[in-house]
Amino acid sequence: MPDFTLYLPLETITIIVSHLDQKECIESTIVSKRWFHLIPNCLSRTWYHVNISPLEPLLQSNLAINCLGPHVKKVTINCQDTCRVLDILDRRKCRIKSLDITGHKVSLKRKGRLTSNDSIKLPMTIGMFSNTLTELLMDCHPCDVSIPMLLDILPSLTHLTVKFDDIDNNTLSNTEIRSRYHQNNNSKRKEKQIAVSSHTNLIFLCLDNALNFDTRILPILQRSPNLKFLLIALDMDRTNVFDIPAKYIRNAFELCPLIRYIAWNGDPEKDRVEEWLELSRKYDGRRQRQRQQQQNMNSDNRRSIKYHADDDPIDKEEPGTVRKIVFACNTSQDMNHLVPIMIKSRLWLEHLYISVVYDWFWNFLSSHHFPQLTTLELYGIAMSSQQWVQLISHHPQIEHLETEIYVDEMNGLDRIVESMGTGLKNLRHLLLQYERSNPFMPMTCITLGSMHNTHIQHLHLASVSISDQAFYDICGLRYLEELCIGAFDTYREDMTEAGLLAGVKRWIKGYTQEEIGQDGCKKVTRMKSKIRFIQLTAIQSVTDLVLESLGQVESLKTLRITYNESITDDGPRAFGNNNNNNNSRSNNRDDNDGNQKKLEMYACYGISRRNPFVTRLPD
Repeated sequence: MPDFTLYLPLETITIIVSHLDQKECIESTIVSKRWFHLIPNCLSRTWYHVNISPLEPLLQSNLAINCLGPHVKKVTINCQDTCRVLDILDRRKCRIKSLDITGHKVSLKRKGRLTSNDSIKLPMTIGMFSNTLTELLMDCHPCDVSIPMLLDILPSLTHLTVKFDDIDNNTLSNTEIRSRYHQNNNSKRKEKQIAVSSHTNLIFLCLDNALNFDTRILPILQRSPNLKFLLIALDMDRTNVFDIPAKYIRNAFELCPLIRYIAWNGDPEKDRVEEWLELSRKYDGRRQRQRQQQQNMNSDNRRSIKYHADDDPIDKEEPGTVRKIVFACNTSQDMNHLVPIMIKSRLWLEHLYISVVYDWFWNFLSSHHFPQLTTLELYGIAMSSQQWVQLISHHPQIEHLETEIYVDEMNGLDRIVESMGTGLKNLRHLLLQYERSNPFMPMTCITLGSMHNTHIQHLHLASVSISDQAFYDICGLRYLEELCIGAFDTYREDMTEAGLLAGVKRWIKGYTQEEIGQDGCKKVTRMKSKIRFIQLTAIQSVTDLVLESLGQVESLKTLRITYNESITDDGPRAFGNNNNNNNSRSNNRDDNDGNQKKLEMYACYGISRRNPFVTRLPD
């Protein structure tokens, strides 16, 4: 068979071989000498991201190394000898933009002391990609590597995420001595001329350890005047974990006045890190496009382009103002350092997460109006029902609300929920966790009838007593997509099997909606349920009959049952059979896979381990 690459243009060959994965690409280079050089150049999209790990030993084969080149932009390294891997990538002239280092191990001397040369060797090796590297993530980071040194030799770096390791060695206090870098400047890589910059382009910084903040973290902030996103976790040493002194938050804003998103104290959640990282990437992309436009425009038009760049939604606030705050503390003095920042950011604040143990903070929230606040998460603040009503009336624009409620008065929780339903018309996400300071106080069931005035899509109720009527009202929320309910008391059941069946029947039938047409006549339309995810925790009234009924809900995708002793093997079987019956009614066979319902269970002792209809959650 003749070689088709001899007769087709390069564009056509690229389209044909673009369907190969990395393993198939390596195998195709064995066909001939022409393919050995041609195929890697036509698969720039396939080799855009390279994952190097012991399970995928790409660099052990010369054929795989031959496929590397300038088209490699993103690299994930999960092995101990990181420097050797980076050497190979540098020899292949890879232009790496994003580097993820996981599992790097430093060589040790006797008694577990770290070697002195690794703190220089690893940053200098990473510095070989200083002209192109913009994102760096170091997981299981060796403690003896200086982060300010990395910033000095990586002037193009815009995103830095560091997760420390080997805390037991307690070497974090001695890592930021720059003299060691200058003493070892005449190292083996002296031929590499690496630029050293006192002011970097860093806009995103995430650290999961803040030991010795004044000697380790402040030098990083001094080099990052353009920082926009700052996530920093708890202070940690060999034996203790404690909060970072909030006085340093003022130093952070003095050194980095352009910070707009800040998370202070507490382990940064993975979802929040990914969300802020995506926002920072979009911001960096806009900034690069505007810089390119400035370079392409004539000198007469640069002024207008510069004005357009300053009009960016993140840059138009005045220095010292923030859009999102995630803050945790245990003393009132720490809160005193945050309050001036919140007052200055009153017109711009969109997201507020506060975890404190002092009650006076509610007075500050209720007395100050934040017109742009859409997400509010409050934990540890004890407020009465009247104070909650006052807070909600001041911020009717809230769309996302998560809170703990400490109310000892009778019907206090119902009064709060009613104010949420009537006052928060734009509410989309609600998480309520009820905490009783007086365990002997009689508890009434919550009423949720006022929630029909909202467009709530995600509802989480933890330790809240729910009656049959309340569950029936929940099932009547037309826009509800996700529901999580945790039992108020494992020894008290407020919901019955009949109440659950009545609510589920409402999901099955759907809703009626009246609309007034252009002719002025009322039109009644049928609206299907949108519920997709349900989690029921420690609710013993969920029986086999309830599972069978839930299997008839067409929109349901995932059902999670935990800590239940009432369900037997017949329930999951009936749930699966109803799922198959619903799929058989569909005329389009391609949609059947998408309509498959997933039943997840944990700590349900009436279910056998080999039940084929159940997906068991890991411990």
